[in-house]
Amino acid sequence: MLPDEIISEILSPALTVPDERFAATERISPFATYSLSSSAYLLVCKAWLRVATPLLYRVVVLRSTSQANALEETLQDNPELGRFIKKLRVEGGYGPAMHTILQAAPNVQDLFVSLCIWSTDRTAGLRKGLALLNPRRVIIDDPSARDPPHNKQLDNLMQTLWACTVAVTCLTNSTFLRHSAPRTLFPPPQVKMLPREAQELLKIPENQLERLFPSSNALVQDLLAHKIPYERPSAHTTETSQYLSKDSPTCSDFDPTSLTAPPPALVHSLVEALRIEDQYGSVCCAHIPGHRERYPLWIVVYWAELRVVRASRKVWNDAVQALEARNQQNPSDSLALTILDRILRLPWYAGLRGFEECDVEGLANFCKPTAWFKTTEINQMLELLDEDEQLLRRKICVVPSDYTRDVIRAFNDDGLDYEDAPRYRKLRDLGEDSVNGRTNELTTVANVDGDHWVALIINFELQSVYYFDSLKRSINAELRAAYNWWINQHHATEFSWTPLPCLEQPDSHNCGLFAANRVAYYVNPNKYPLLDTEACADERLWMLEKILDRHESEKFQHISKGFSFTFPNTPPRTPPAAPMDLPLPSPMKGKVKRRVTDRAVGSPPASPAKKRPAKEKVVAAAKRGLQEMEALPQSERMGLFKFLTKETAQQKRKREEDIRAEAEVRAERRQQDDLEKARKKILTADEKREAAMYRKRQERERGYLADVKAGIRNEDFSLAAPQTKKRRIIVPNLQDIPTSDDIAELSRPARQIEKRYKDKHRTHKSGRKRKNEDQQRVYTNWKTPFLFKQILVAGRQTKDAGGLSSTAIVKYLRTRDRETFANLAATTVQGWFQRDDHGVKIWNPAVLEAAKVNGNIPGHDKGGRRGALSAHPEVVEAIKKRLTILREAGAALNLICVRAIIVATTQKMAPEVFEKRYADGSYFKVSDSYCRAFLRVTMEWSERKATKAAQHLPKNWEDVCERAALRRAYIIKKEDIPAELIVNSDQSRIFSVLLPTLESQSDYAPACYNPRFLATRRLGAPKAKTVVVWSASTFAYQLDTALSKASSGDACHS
Repeated sequence: MLPDEIISEILSPALTVPDERFAATERISPFATYSLSSSAYLLVCKAWLRVATPLLYRVVVLRSTSQANALEETLQDNPELGRFIKKLRVEGGYGPAMHTILQAAPNVQDLFVSLCIWSTDRTAGLRKGLALLNPRRVIIDDPSARDPPHNKQLDNLMQTLWACTVAVTCLTNSTFLRHSAPRTLFPPPQVKMLPREAQELLKIPENQLERLFPSSNALVQDLLAHKIPYERPSAHTTETSQYLSKDSPTCSDFDPTSLTAPPPALVHSLVEALRIEDQYGSVCCAHIPGHRERYPLWIVVYWAELRVVRASRKVWNDAVQALEARNQQNPSDSLALTILDRILRLPWYAGLRGFEECDVEGLANFCKPTAWFKTTEINQMLELLDEDEQLLRRKICVVPSDYTRDVIRAFNDDGLDYEDAPRYRKLRDLGEDSVNGRTNELTTVANVDGDHWVALIINFELQSVYYFDSLKRSINAELRAAYNWWINQHHATEFSWTPLPCLEQPDSHNCGLFAANRVAYYVNPNKYPLLDTEACADERLWMLEKILDRHESEKFQHISKGFSFTFPNTPPRTPPAAPMDLPLPSPMKGKVKRRVTDRAVGSPPASPAKKRPAKEKVVAAAKRGLQEMEALPQSERMGLFKFLTKETAQQKRKREEDIRAEAEVRAERRQQDDLEKARKKILTADEKREAAMYRKRQERERGYLADVKAGIRNEDFSLAAPQTKKRRIIVPNLQDIPTSDDIAELSRPARQIEKRYKDKHRTHKSGRKRKNEDQQRVYTNWKTPFLFKQILVAGRQTKDAGGLSSTAIVKYLRTRDRETFANLAATTVQGWFQRDDHGVKIWNPAVLEAAKVNGNIPGHDKGGRRGALSAHPEVVEAIKKRLTILREAGAALNLICVRAIIVATTQKMAPEVFEKRYADGSYFKVSDSYCRAFLRVTMEWSERKATKAAQHLPKNWEDVCERAALRRAYIIKKEDIPAELIVNSDQSRIFSVLLPTLESQSDYAPACYNPRFLATRRLGAPKAKTVVVWSASTFAYQLDTALSKASSGDACHS
């Protein structure tokens, strides 16, 4: 048997990775090519296994998430193997497994980190584990020429790298490798290998840190109020030699926030120059014209480190402006004011409590109505459903959106390592739960094409997959194929895919909100109603309110004693020498067991927790501290406890009742709004449907009439030749439209417009045919718009000190267009002028107003058609008086009554009107059109629209008529109404009275009775029984006579 030392020397060349290969930064990783695994040497014998295991784990290279998951499982089963890792090369984010690996590898001396991070990578585990390392060499590879674009995951990783590298105590070498253009985030020069004297020059003074940078625990309102220097967008010179000087600073006592900062690209160049050489001693502000002072080098570090503050200020400032704009539009919106107040009281850099996704800056997207939700916000909305009772009752599993990415990745890998890879353990467990009945339904929100969110619901009992897309697109082929593959791994049957109906998304940025709302509605439809397309902005704020409620309900963050977060990219601040002398004991003292993840780098080991007697009651540290503080007098309390009092049970109950009442009012208001919107939609749809049906009926009727005219159909709309196929003969209407060049005719278009309108809307031929054609226009209407605008232009062109000149205007117009303005006289233009106070000729405002208002309809009193009664105003007044009296008395006036009054009054007061013969040989007749015009123009009355019962017949008209008849019979019987008073029962405005036996008709008819009102006589009835129908104007008199005769003993029936 060979000694272990000899075996180690033999195996070292085969198991050792050269440092050149470990630190290589080529475009293609040296570990990307396939090679035989060196772990085969460990299978030779137990001696080789014992000796080669430390050599194998000395250098660890991770190139995929599956490798990280496999190493995580190995280190969990054998934690001692992590102590053998000396060099660690990480070429990606690789999820939460990196935290376990770095936690189990405390002896890492060389660390290689690649910044080739995509937006879908998860760097939380790597960022959390970096704080546990204390390496001697750090290599950061930034392949900007080939890596993915700028994203949030990369920014978070870079900030953590800079902060942790500054905090490392034994760092002897650090390399930051670049291949092309720099990023917007720059590494601080403190982390580079520079002499200690140069590092001291670059270190920001301790007395400046508190003033220059906001604390990580500061509120958002403090961040927005924090003063930072203005950043110039460009500089007239970008040569670093113009800024960096080897001389000493001339100004040491100054305010850095009052100096304008250079552009970001120039700051990066200065940082690179300081990283390479250590000969500089001061900085000149060459980007500020005329500035000659030299400042310490640490101001460049200050400018570079302001990027985090500027980025966060922009995010929160946009959110605050969005809320303020919403409040200005609707001052009564209390929700926006409440959210704004709670947002301003959030810590700007602290994590979000109560959620796996703890990025607090993501909350700003809820405040901006046009922001697109990222994975962090989507997972936060899904996590809000964890406490819903329907999840346990219906066995629903709500998974984060990352599960879809893993399903697609496993499907693209053809499932080669799905059965064994640790990265797919959660997917396998989820599939097994669906088979064993522990999970009946699965729902999540998936990302499609990287820019759209859809909801996915899998019902394992019904073997169905429901797909929800707010843009109403077809089911994504890749997503469908990936989930079908995953379902087939655990179920033998094929699942059907069904798209869920939805209202189409009205924009391009609220898809995540609609998808999360559809998942919530599926989980508990009674608690989460469907989102209205017009309430997206309100829904964003309601979701944010729920997230803030959960964040504020988590009272404490479990952070180990001695470990505190410092501002990223700044040197660690020196903690106070001793804790503040407060009577309140530390709430974490002796209560939290220290773990490796909670211990700061280089901190002493945690002291063992004191054992308490078994019967001693354990009181929470925070509660005990509050009790001790409350026991002290008010004068002996310290800090904020001087002003704080404990909330009473009554105050707590009132606060909870107020919150509950406000929530109920908000829910009721939302429910009422939803019902009102649904009702309006139903009514609108019904109206549109009825209108469409009416238009269709009209279209069919016009078609039938055209067919009758063409001989295709008979008068009853039946086909003329049923055995033949109906054919429509379309005769093209080809005609020439004459054009007129007569300026007088074109300047007066009212007559042509009226004629075209009547021809277009005429439905039947009625009225007297015209005997004479319209005469050609003689006079030109110069005030029509197309002529008067040219006249105004001519006035502006020819105006002089004396004002307007009619002769110059006419001459100018005839020069431009002689044919149009040939008949325009200077005397006509002269009549449109007037003189102002200084005697200057100007346009008459009345002429300008008339041309503007009635340019195409000139008015005058020099001719035109006059009324037949215009010469007899006393007749018109008498007619108006009689019509007004009848109307005030409540009588119904129709054209027959109006015509009778006009004829009678005119015949009595001016009979010569009917004897006058006009030029066309006609006499004055009181026609229906004249009566309508008299009522409309002279009386200013409008004719009531006649009721068409056929168009208002309800569906239950038989029941309505039956109930009306029964109601009338009941009232007649109860009130003992005589038959003579039952009139107008059918709303026909005709009144019938059955007369008693009369010797002759003239015995009963009154003196004013007109025989033409006699409508019908019963055929075959006795002569004594006659039905007489009167008009409404004479019914009152007839009824009074009938009642007087009935009272004298005669029988009268209705």
